[in-house]
Amino acid sequence: MLTALDLARNDLLKLMWRRAGLSFGKRAKHMSEIFPEGWLTALDNTYPADPTVLPTLAAPLLRIYALQAEHLRELSTAAGGGFPVEWFERQFAWLTRELDNILGSTNANTRPRTVTKTGR
Repeated sequence: MLTALDLARNDLLKLMWRRAGLSFGKRAKHMSEIFPEGWLTALDNTYPADPTVLPTLAAPLLRIYALQAEHLRELSTAAGGGFPVEWFERQFAWLTRELDNILGSTNANTRPRTVTKTGR
């Protein structure tokens, strides 16, 4: 599961770099100079509190996907559209349901909400 988190976080970082107008591959030490503080805080929240407990792995994974949807939406808007984010949001909703089925209510309180087009 940690590998899945790392892969998803790597994809998130690529979106963040693209949104900042730079190519991926800059050194991590430059992130604090380039990314807004809110982005860095959100990225910090994608690390699990305890990587040995399954529910603590599920919540960061869902946070990563919610952030990916947010960055995809903003990139689509900046490009003038043409990239329907709805497909990603459907996958996010499916993953959330599946994890809820596996984890039950232990995940419900830590699960992020998907960011809709209206920002709610």
